[in-house]
Amino acid sequence: DPYAPNCQDPPCLVQHALEWRNGVVIDMGTLPGVNLSSGASWVSSSGTIVGTSENGLIDPLTGMPENRAVLWRKDGQIVDLGTLEGGNSSFAAAVNNRRQVTGWSLNAVPDTFSFVGGTTQTRAFVWQQGAMQDLGTLGGPDALSQGINERGQIVGISYTNSTPNPTTGIPTIDPFLWENGAMVDLGTLGGT
Repeated sequence: DPYAPNCQDPPCLVQHALEWRNGVVIDMGTLPGVNLSSGASWVSSSGTIVGTSENGLIDPLTGMPENRAVLWRKDGQIVDLGTLEGGNSSFAAAVNNRRQVTGWSLNAVPDTFSFVGGTTQTRAFVWQQGAMQDLGTLGGPDALSQGINERGQIVGISYTNSTPNPTTGIPTIDPFLWENGAMVDLGTLGGT
């Protein structure tokens, strides 16, 4: 990895997303650039694949390579889904058959408790029809989405406030369900 030692994977090796189709392994490539890494995270039942790719830039806030949420089209083209306003990195976690993508993006708001180890807030998003929308939070600074179904319902986790919990040292985290523009707190089984 040309960014070693500031790389995502401890061995610091370039990695590419791969697709296995009919017994053949296909290198899905990366965004334009040299010696960049990519990784796939989800494939819909219609064959749309999402994940992340380095874009060849260094995040000025962290000194790490910037990553972008990406979608691989069936024709093999890779689409950069961008970031939320002011953000330098994003990740696509899941996609449905309607090509609605969910994941997380960093924004420009400083955050000591960033879910993904950055220096700014981690925010869940839905990307559809070429636009990325912030899903909000359950009251804290961060949210991270993990899945989306065919109805466009999204699940993930969010801080419920900004106050560190004495048990964990970070704000309390609850699971959420996002639908019709609203995030619903699903609560816990009594833990933090």
